Amino acid sequence: MLEDNQSLRKIEKIARTLNIIYSKKLKNQGLQRGQYSFLIFINENPGLSQFELVSELNIDKTTVAKALKKMENDEVIFRQKDLDDHRIMRAYPTEKGRLIYQNILNEENEIISKVLSTFSEREKSNLVILLNKIEKNIEKEWKDSRIYISTGSIRKAEESDLIDFKQNIVFNKYNTYYIYIYKNKTVGYIELNWTIEESVVYIENMYILESFQGKGFGYELLKEINNILANDKISHIKILVDEKNIPMLKLINLLEYRFVGESENKYCFEKIR
Repeated sequence: MLEDNQSLRKIEKIARTLNIIYSKKLKNQGLQRGQYSFLIFINENPGLSQFELVSELNIDKTTVAKALKKMENDEVIFRQKDLDDHRIMRAYPTEKGRLIYQNILNEENEIISKVLSTFSEREKSNLVILLNKIEKNIEKEWKDSRIYISTGSIRKAEESDLIDFKQNIVFNKYNTYYIYIYKNKTVGYIELNWTIEESVVYIENMYILESFQGKGFGYELLKEINNILANDKISHIKILVDEKNIPMLKLINLLEYRFVGESENKYCFEKIR
């Protein structure tokens, strides 16, 4: 087990060392620390939106927004509206950005040549396989660490069941409500809107009482609603999430909702059954 710990620490050390090396080598390119990661992704995946960069790089939205603005001002990328959805801005490399990207690749190749100089071809191949395994296992561990033990129950609700949320809700008799009950206490609710298309449902609102937030009840509620809607033969579940609502963004990521666009400082996601 101690050897396993040392292996993980060595990976962490390698990552930190590479970041320092790249930052020093690419400083004369006008890139601030870490910005080369954005430029690599944009060159290799032209047309990425800001949210897609957030998801790909596991970096918060504010940091991505600042980096994109700085790179746009430095004329290494440019952004334009999506042809089909003008609410989405997509990033592309400029000629200057493509030149810097090529310089990054040259630096990468030089570093790779040095660090793998004593490796055989079989060892290089095995290294790729092992790193891919580590990446997949870490992703699984990351998701599993956020799966909570079921502790409550969910049922359909009437307006009288939502009295504890009267300051957070405007009851709509045409919508459907479910409440989450924990130890005989209603701690949260979710509001659903069936569209004209019977197979599509919008999650209009979800709220957990402040004293119960951060304890996994939101995850349980949303997960169980997904199961209920699956049994009702719903083909699409859609939800709008405020860009500042980080807890909800994390929940829908865990439940594998797909990003489909932006609207008035909100992200739109859907889950296809």
